[in-house]
Amino acid sequence: MAFPGSLADTLIRTGQSVALELDGLLRPLDLSLVQWRVLDSLSDGRGRTMSGLSARSAIQISALSKLVDRMVVRSLVMRRQSERDQRAVIVLASDLGLEVYRSSLPAIRAYEARLAGRLAGFDAGQLARFMPDAAGRAARQQDEPEAPPAL
Repeated sequence: MAFPGSLADTLIRTGQSVALELDGLLRPLDLSLVQWRVLDSLSDGRGRTMSGLSARSAIQISALSKLVDRMVVRSLVMRRQSERDQRAVIVLASDLGLEVYRSSLPAIRAYEARLAGRLAGFDAGQLARFMPDAAGRAARQQDEPEAPPAL
């Protein structure tokens, strides 16, 4: 555990606060922040393997599997077998999932603008350059999207 008031503690608490605020913004859409992160990761219309989706969304694969199950039941995402590797399952956003995701964007963008205003002069890019980027590296290594099936 980080020392109270330390930089690590401040970053952890700030991240938790932002996550709670975003979760509240998404609640009227009957969407959680982790569900939104999945839809955001799939919003390019290309499918992802579970490992690629885990890396891209920064959600542990053990939690992601149950989350995707619930999202399939709600018709937010769908699964299909990979054309490249018959053992792999590809997750894609459904039309409903993309519609819900797009409807969230104005609130998300407005929140980002308010957050940027509160942090005037803060360079998020600089923080990102100094922080370890293990999740980003994993996403680049494992994230091999598949083209959507031809209609």
